[in-house]
Amino acid sequence: MAGPKPLFGITGDQRNMVLERQMDNSKTPIFDRMAVELSSLRPEYRDEILCPMCLGRYGRARIHLLTKEHVLARSLGGRAVTLTCKVCNNTAGHRVQNHLKTLLKLNEGFRGDGELRGRFTIFGETVPVGVTVRPGAGLTITACGGSPRTMGAVEKGFRSHRAGKWSMQVNLPYNPAKASAAIARAAYLVVFQQFGYRYILSESVNLIRQEIISAMDRHSDRLCLLTGKLGPAPAPNGNEPEAVLIPVVLEYGYKFLVVVMRFQQHRDYWMFCALPREAESTESVFENLAKAVHWLGNFNLTISGDEDGEVIAQFVPKSQQPNL
Repeated sequence: MAGPKPLFGITGDQRNMVLERQMDNSKTPIFDRMAVELSSLRPEYRDEILCPMCLGRYGRARIHLLTKEHVLARSLGGRAVTLTCKVCNNTAGHRVQNHLKTLLKLNEGFRGDGELRGRFTIFGETVPVGVTVRPGAGLTITACGGSPRTMGAVEKGFRSHRAGKWSMQVNLPYNPAKASAAIARAAYLVVFQQFGYRYILSESVNLIRQEIISAMDRHSDRLCLLTGKLGPAPAPNGNEPEAVLIPVVLEYGYKFLVVVMRFQQHRDYWMFCALPREAESTESVFENLAKAVHWLGNFNLTISGDEDGEVIAQFVPKSQQPNL
């Protein structure tokens, strides 16, 4: 028996229009908050926002050109969202965020939590392989392809029990500078979530923003010097936040921010980025931050949280920590 006849039909184009309108509605509360904040700071902007990355101007009628972007990539455990334009969101994903994801996957592979891909050469033949690290027990190498002729030649070599020199090359398809740019970009958006337009429209932060944007297409030594991986990682307690923003004042008076972020794969990876304070002078901003990061190398960071969401972060001199 046929079911009830629908009251109307929806073509493919109309369905996409409905879905897009629903997505736009979900962006409205975020747009409203950003627009109110921007107009209170800059009255010339009325019912419009600036993309926090490119500072492109978007009124409510152009909300369809904005995207809900996860501050920390959703595939890396991020939950908090903000609005950026489609171009900035898509560019970051293709040009830098994938390098950070690959870096973390490689870390997992070398720790035995995933498979690495590479090429194994023996008896004059090369075969694509998957490599699994077994801590304390060596490697497991599995063929992932190869022509019948190649596989036949390798099998014949092993069956003959003859000795053969072998080599293996593991693929490392990521660019460390691009991974650093992804960390810096995430940190920038974390601080935007906390302090809003007042922070990112300051002159010193504008220099950082421009450097992040330019790093989408070129190598940035500056961002490499501002980012890094925490070690040892804070002990997990089940209440870790996505990110922690730590104001730091050095003994000679220099003030800056340390943004610590938790990226998740099979395990947690804590990365950091140093950023300037809002009122920081634009003179030598990158040099000052690089010196500050160098200073951080003398400390380990401990982070703890409780069920109420309170986070305590402390820099502990490495000389005060027991040798393990």
